[in-house]
Amino acid sequence: MHRLSTLLAGILLVFLTSWAGVVAYSAMALGRLSPVADADSGGSLPPNLAGDAVAGQRVYAAEGFHRADRDRNVVAAGAQF
Repeated sequence: MHRLSTLLAGILLVFLTSWAGVVAYSAMALGRLSPVADADSGGSLPPNLAGDAVAGQRVYAAEGFHRADRDRNVVAAGAQF
């Protein structure tokens, strides 16, 4: 029984470390990205948010609309409370 639990713990450790490595590497790689000049549109990719978009995002969060959207999605999925 001791060998089985050691084997299972080792397998779990291998999967968890590989998953953490993939997630950590992706997060570090995405965090270092900088905007790139877009030759077609003359802007940058990803585009910077305009002032209205940032203001709309703040209003959306401040008024609690994100909770209403979450609740609507849960009900649409058929969850029972």
